[in-house]
Amino acid sequence: MKLLNESSRLRYGTGDVQVTTPVTPVAQRPKSRAWQGVVAAILCTGALVSKEWHAPPRTAMSIADQTVQLHKKHVDAETYTSFYEQMDAFLNKSADPCVDFYEYACGGWLATHEIPSDSASIDASFYVVAEDNKKILRKIIDDKPPVIGEFYESCLNAEEVDEASVAYVAELIQSIHAVNSTVDLLAHAGELDQSLGISSFFDLQVLANPSNPDLSVLTLSQGGLTLPSREYYLEKAKRDEYTELFLAYVTDLFAVADLDKHNVSQFADNIFDTELALAQISLSNAELRDPWSTNTAYSLKQIREEFPLLSAYLSGLQKEEPLADAPVIIATPAFFEAQTEVLTSIDLLQLKNYLSFHVIDTFANLLGEYFRRAGHSFHGKVRGAGSLPTREQFCISATTTYLGEYLGEYYMRKVFDKDAKESAQSLIDQIEESMSSLLKTEAWLDNVTTLAAKDKLQQVRNYIGGPDEVTELPFKIVKDDYFGNVLSLTQLGASANIQKIGKPVDRQSWDMFASTVNAYYDPSANKIVFPAAILQPPFYSAKSFPAAANYARIGMVMGHELSHGFDDQGRNYDGKGALRKWWSPRVSEDFEGRAQCLASQYSTFPAYSADEKKILGYVNGNLTLGENIADNGGIHLSYQAYQHYKAKTGTLAGKTENDDDRVFFTSFAQQWCEKRSSAYSELLLATDPHSPGHWRVNGPAMNFDKFAETFQCAVGTPMNPEKKCVIW
Repeated sequence: MKLLNESSRLRYGTGDVQVTTPVTPVAQRPKSRAWQGVVAAILCTGALVSKEWHAPPRTAMSIADQTVQLHKKHVDAETYTSFYEQMDAFLNKSADPCVDFYEYACGGWLATHEIPSDSASIDASFYVVAEDNKKILRKIIDDKPPVIGEFYESCLNAEEVDEASVAYVAELIQSIHAVNSTVDLLAHAGELDQSLGISSFFDLQVLANPSNPDLSVLTLSQGGLTLPSREYYLEKAKRDEYTELFLAYVTDLFAVADLDKHNVSQFADNIFDTELALAQISLSNAELRDPWSTNTAYSLKQIREEFPLLSAYLSGLQKEEPLADAPVIIATPAFFEAQTEVLTSIDLLQLKNYLSFHVIDTFANLLGEYFRRAGHSFHGKVRGAGSLPTREQFCISATTTYLGEYLGEYYMRKVFDKDAKESAQSLIDQIEESMSSLLKTEAWLDNVTTLAAKDKLQQVRNYIGGPDEVTELPFKIVKDDYFGNVLSLTQLGASANIQKIGKPVDRQSWDMFASTVNAYYDPSANKIVFPAAILQPPFYSAKSFPAAANYARIGMVMGHELSHGFDDQGRNYDGKGALRKWWSPRVSEDFEGRAQCLASQYSTFPAYSADEKKILGYVNGNLTLGENIADNGGIHLSYQAYQHYKAKTGTLAGKTENDDDRVFFTSFAQQWCEKRSSAYSELLLATDPHSPGHWRVNGPAMNFDKFAETFQCAVGTPMNPEKKCVIW
């Protein structure tokens, strides 16, 4: 468990995070300075200063029959009046859907919505559910249920500077500056990761072993950067824009130690130089997507011989308890090889201050309001966010972050029931049936690959709503000790994470809370998780939405996640989650050609500023390839499932078949209406594997012949190009 550094909002995919951090510039300095002398002496001299739910499979017939029953009660046109009024309000009827379908479907919404002052973006779906969730979670918290109530109350009792937490961090900094060599410093960094989950010089995770997915292994990859990605250090325009902001942030955190300005400035420059050196040896986010080059197994003996500093880190990691005799997966061997040379060439005091900064940054939101403002003045500016959230808003976010599983139990009672789970499973089963049919009819697949793909499809497991059980905490939450509560929860999570190494993987575990507006596919477990929050309006409503909208929205989400099992990453994992080559060479080559078509196509798509007047950059077709495959596959699968549904029920009341399909495609598009700040858009272009909303609409639509047929788009128009890129 990592310490809370910022609020985040997720988009469905394979576990990707999109962060929106409200922020304001740093205000006044804190009044209390009793702790500053300790920190100042340490930093200047390096000297010590004393002191689930899973439903069984169903037949295709029972699936369709059940779904028909879900909508029979709501087929009259008046039932959907509100839905159609909103759909109509979203439209820009002066736009040509064959030229820019996104503008046609979302132009009205774009003209009437602005980015809120406390956010980096707004959209017509995720943001709506997230705002509704805030009210639901606030009501739950206000009722003060056990554990949750005490934690929230402890968070509200904030001081300008929290003396106890600052003293704790000062002791951590003191321990950092007590070491006498770079090797010892890396070992100490390993201890901090083991006890507090603080990653500094690189990233650590415990994941399923790609060659034996039933067991957990330690996985290490590049890291050590404060800015969002290596591009913020290596691209001159970004470096020029954000270097001063970075230096000011380091200064804000260190200046409260009463260091003289010269020393603070020098520390900040040195820390940035250290991160720049790490960025220069890092792979791009697109390069990290290749599962074959990012899953190299090493023994501890090999690591000792090839990566001495990494070996020192692991010695610290296992100081309390020896690591299990299991392989270690190194995702970026070249990074660790180069890092040894980089770190040994840097002055030890500079490395100590680098690690000290990362510790303070990690704890910033726990040290008092001064530090929370300082943290948001930096992280929020990088993400293009607005105003600093109130303490109450922050504490709701913190409660969700640290006690999300416990909140999830109460959240499920308010928004989800057995019928909702069953109807969601029914839709999932229909999407899977569409995928099964597609595998039978795709001419570019051969028999060997088709049979293996169908076997994998049959083994997919779906988890809906939220986990069935929540483990009781082994300690009490204290209502007047926020820092102590967070520290205990963090230590519990960090220790539990390390203890998983070499143990069987819990395939029924959830990596998201029930209140998370997201869904994900896990290739190592071949499972899909749909939290309760994404099964709410405007994604899904059996009562208020016509079937066309439900298939186009939540059905597309389901198809998207299922397609991840067969995208450029997921296709490398078999039905049991093992990384292996199970495609025939000829079909694999054909897939790669089709994928390259999609990557090249999306790389021509521009990302615009919120006012549509400036091109901020272009979609990275390689970084976004998996999500683009899933978006294109998702709309195909949900459309096919909807056609099967219509074959049993007929068209909507008062609608023609073509009207139905127009509602389907327009409903699909309108869940992606969005506005982003320019800084946030630039951040996502560099780091996010999803394309901007504009192209999550137009990309799949222009590649789908049924869209062109529905809107009667002539061949050669922008939304019906002669060359289409199609995989699933």
